[in-house]
Amino acid sequence: MVEAGLTADAIYPFYTGAYLPAKTPRAIADKLHAEVMKALALPAVQEKLVAVGVDPMPMTLAEFGAFFKKDVADNLELVKAAKIPTQ
Repeated sequence: MVEAGLTADAIYPFYTGAYLPAKTPRAIADKLHAEVMKALALPAVQEKLVAVGVDPMPMTLAEFGAFFKKDVADNLELVKAAKIPTQ
C-alpha cells in the first residue's frame, strides 16, 4: 500500500473471507463458518498465520457481512472523492 502512495502508518484493511453465492442455503454457510472457526482455533493454523503476518479477525456471518458492506461503501467514497470514473 505504501507503493500506492499511502503512508506506512495509514490503515487500510487487507482481508479475505469465505465468500459464497448469494442464494447458498444458510445451513451450508453456517457449516462452513463453523469449520473455518475450528480451523482458526488450531494452534498449528495460528502459528502459520502469525508466521506470514496475518492477524485473524474471527467474526460471525452477520459481523463479516456488515464489515464487508462498510468497506465497499468506504471505498466508493474514495473513488468519488478522487473522481475516478466508474463503469
